[in-house]
Amino acid sequence: MTAKQERDLTCPHCNRRIHLSQLQASEALINYLQLLLNLDRPLSSALQTYIDLWRVKDELTNEKKLRIAEEVLALHPDHGVLLAALHATIDGAYTKQQAGTFRPYKDLSYFKAILNDTAAKYIQQPQRMMMQPTALQRPAAVTSKAVATVLSLEGLRGKYRDDE
Repeated sequence: MTAKQERDLTCPHCNRRIHLSQLQASEALINYLQLLLNLDRPLSSALQTYIDLWRVKDELTNEKKLRIAEEVLALHPDHGVLLAALHATIDGAYTKQQAGTFRPYKDLSYFKAILNDTAAKYIQQPQRMMMQPTALQRPAAVTSKAVATVLSLEGLRGKYRDDE
């Protein structure tokens, strides 16, 4: 293996070769990745999936991804409530996508509405929300592809799903 190959990484998503210097060139990317890595895996995965639902012309810039992530995290101090609201938002988006009515997000207004509903449910049933953040948003039998993927990747499918 050459010295250049040792400094290269392979993207797990697209299998493209990426040189470490390319990753270091973007301060926003570094800050965005640090933000995601400092979160619990379920929240980090849900946040990334939510950001992928945003309107893009070509591709979201790292600066915009970082700004969206920071704004979402600033909306509520309880990560359990944020996780439940993100899952509900993702489920709603995929339901609309299957119906052919989904439009990519351009601001936080829809998420804020879902978050307010989720926070109100949390006040009524805090223990249930902490143990099962998605149980209040959808029945166990209805799982979006995104949420199923996130949960299976994290090995948490059984933990966050009601027993059937």
